Amino acid sequence: WALALGADIGGNGTPIGAYLWDLNNDGVYGAATGPTVTYQWPDTGTYTVKLKVVDSVDPNLNGTTSTVVSVQNVPPQVDAGKDQVIYGNLTADFKGCFFDPAGALDLPYKLEINWGDSSAIETFNISDMSAGGCVTKTHTYQFSGVYTVTLSVTDKDGGKGSDTLVIQLVSNPVPTVTDSSNGQVALNWSTYSQPVGLATYKLYQSEQPFSNASGMTPVQSINAGVFQAVVANLVNDTTYYFAVVSVNGAGLFSRQVTSVAATPKEVDDTPPQA
Repeated sequence: WALALGADIGGNGTPIGAYLWDLNNDGVYGAATGPTVTYQWPDTGTYTVKLKVVDSVDPNLNGTTSTVVSVQNVPPQVDAGKDQVIYGNLTADFKGCFFDPAGALDLPYKLEINWGDSSAIETFNISDMSAGGCVTKTHTYQFSGVYTVTLSVTDKDGGKGSDTLVIQLVSNPVPTVTDSSNGQVALNWSTYSQPVGLATYKLYQSEQPFSNASGMTPVQSINAGVFQAVVANLVNDTTYYFAVVSVNGAGLFSRQVTSVAATPKEVDDTPPQA
């Protein structure tokens, strides 16, 4: 908090020789000098500040004045970190930081992390600022999806700041069968919202239902931005199951899939004769 004095001429027309401050109201002047001072109080509250000005010609000529300063608490500034898109993993690494102008004077700080799922809010205290105002945590989700994570920080005076980030645990598309005839099946997943970082889609096929693609070999690779595929050379009247996974540039993807069934049938697509 800065206090500035605008006057610079004494009552008798001579310049002021000294500005002597009593910043803690102990009756002793000289804790600071000069027409402008900056001082940090140890806590929020109301404080009396006194100033004595001394004439430059006659030191016995002096005057005093006082003012009341109200120091308000400033809530912490919080940074939850950048949004994350995670492929092939249900575990997210989190690092959030906060800054409070009061620093250690506002200890302890209460931190809360709401992971955005059904888990309990994680709460803990920071009572030592020697390691800085950052916290590192790991959280494992039960399912893929999009989660909004909130980091809240409260100082000892009740000032609270918060920030959020979005964690996307990439889930795989569920294709729709648009055609199953004459030994082929056409699939489409155009309603799927393609995540950031996706490189390719992989298509898996089996004659048994499956919910996990571990150990399977994809039958097709489809470029990002293409939301359809056709599988040919199938046997009519045989039921097949298909699933699509989203793969990033590092080859990571979730093995958990939803397979859809299709049974190609022979269809006479010969045009009628006139």
